[in-house]
Amino acid sequence: MLFGLIVKRTDIRVFPTEEISMTTPTSYEFDRFQHSSISAGSLIGIYHFSKDRLWAYVQTGFIRGWYVRLLLLLLRIKKEAVHYEDAKERLFITGSFVKVFGDPSLHQFIFLAQMGNTFPILNPPSNNGITLSCYMIQIPFREVDGALTFRKGYLSKDEDVHLGFLSYTRKIWHVKPLKCFINLMAGGDVRCQGLFSFHHGYLRHFRDSHASQFKTSGKDRNQSWTDRGNDYQEKERVLDRAIPMATTLRLPGHIMLYLGKDKGNYYAIHNIWAIQKRGWFKPVLEKIGKVVVSDLSLGRSGPYQSLLHRVTDIQNDCIRFRSQK
Repeated sequence: MLFGLIVKRTDIRVFPTEEISMTTPTSYEFDRFQHSSISAGSLIGIYHFSKDRLWAYVQTGFIRGWYVRLLLLLLRIKKEAVHYEDAKERLFITGSFVKVFGDPSLHQFIFLAQMGNTFPILNPPSNNGITLSCYMIQIPFREVDGALTFRKGYLSKDEDVHLGFLSYTRKIWHVKPLKCFINLMAGGDVRCQGLFSFHHGYLRHFRDSHASQFKTSGKDRNQSWTDRGNDYQEKERVLDRAIPMATTLRLPGHIMLYLGKDKGNYYAIHNIWAIQKRGWFKPVLEKIGKVVVSDLSLGRSGPYQSLLHRVTDIQNDCIRFRSQK
């Protein structure tokens, strides 16, 4: 496998084309070929190139798909990837989006870094007793001849970032990412994988957190689960032990982030395009097209039943359930 680094945040596609795929000739709002997006500075694995060499089929930390080759940089050897990714001193992006500049005066805008991105840090604002106006990080850069180099990037010291790994607290783990996810509604990224890319990156902030931090109310949730079929009550029992904000729920063509249980209802946050409901003569498609918090009974009156009925996979670091269908 080859390795590369992303130099500009852009789309990752289901197929190597920028043409859109619509459900109907007039449904331009929803492109079925749009998978998600990848941010600048992200490390990827490369499986294959298209015949015209314009696209690369890549693996990120959370998804596979096609990416425009000109927006990534090939690494000469695997050691380069490991060195960049495993730099001990790193700056974590904890805000929804953060501007990265090419100069310390913060005038030459380069790209937006998103929540979950991390970069090797070269110089924090306060270093050796000298107070600086910005952070200095290492970023990948494509030269005119296409060669990979690493340059200095700069972020304001007032940006929503964090030096090193975060300590686990309910506010940081639950409240902060939720606010960032809701802010995505204004960003126009309505694919569910777009939301999940933010959360997957955010989990990296806690990579060194001790496993005991995931024990709640004295109950150890570090256990495995054996496949037992697509049974509704079985899935409820799995969710009763699942960890909110660390559990993903999948169904065909969709993914959600589990938030927990309240008054007997299970809740999730997800990017959803539409839901089918019962109509007088036939099912009616109700357009949503944004990030929502909903209980998993959503859609129960439609032809495909509720979201929970349709869930085929529940997983986190501790529990995994997969239906046999």
